[in-house]
Amino acid sequence: MTPTQHHQLQHPHWNLTQLLTFLTTITITGILWSLWPATLGGNTSWIIVAGNSMEPTFNHGDLLLVQKQNHYQQGDIITFKIPADQTGANLQIVHRITGYHNPNQTQYITQGDNRDYKDYWRPTNTDITGKTKHVIPAGGNLIRALTNPLYISLLAGITASTAILLTPTQHPTNEPHTTLPLKPTTQLS
Repeated sequence: MTPTQHHQLQHPHWNLTQLLTFLTTITITGILWSLWPATLGGNTSWIIVAGNSMEPTFNHGDLLLVQKQNHYQQGDIITFKIPADQTGANLQIVHRITGYHNPNQTQYITQGDNRDYKDYWRPTNTDITGKTKHVIPAGGNLIRALTNPLYISLLAGITASTAILLTPTQHPTNEPHTTLPLKPTTQLS
């Protein structure tokens, strides 16, 4: 082993490209892990706001990233499913926790920021999808547009037209055609 190889084994170092590649991989892995949807075993749900009950905090069409928590407290903006035994069962609601319905804090009182009254639903931890962690303004509108069959068809048409227009065509050459001479055949009489 040469002295240089021995030194490299004792003092390994990364060049800038290797370091940036490593840091980028770690960052992307962390982002994907934190945003992995609950429907695929992750901890995050993506909710599109419908309605105006949370204006001006959230607007119709905003995309919310909500994450399940062990505990929720007054002031948290949560998404919850209306319990099965109540009016509007299984609809998702995005409202703020304004208090607790019982002393052991297992049922929450909620209210929309744009409402003068408390909700009559009393969600529990099992009803709650999660606490709002991030909002992407109008992000839900973009998702709706991208999943609309009309827009999908339009995008497919544009893609196909572009592919056809950009496909190189073969132009005829000006070279004379060459033909192979025919072999004489022998006839048997």
